[in-house]
Amino acid sequence: MVAQPATIGQSSLRFSFVDQSWVTVRDAGNSVLMSQLNQPGSNIEVVGQGPFKVIVGNAKAVTLTHNGKGIDLASSVRGEVARLTIQ
Repeated sequence: MVAQPATIGQSSLRFSFVDQSWVTVRDAGNSVLMSQLNQPGSNIEVVGQGPFKVIVGNAKAVTLTHNGKGIDLASSVRGEVARLTIQ
């Protein structure tokens, strides 16, 4: 997936996967920007208007950055799923 450049007021989320993981991302308007199963070794970037509502399955296998800054998924994990809102 090729990321579109962020415009004024938009943010980017970048996901890197070391194992299979399901990710859903919703933007400020609650529109689904991404909802898909991702394969090991893949990287996905999502650009949109935050805050973002993010659900990450198999969260221990995912690294997430928001505008280049690392996001700690571990504090949002229940079972194997992380649910968080990113401003």
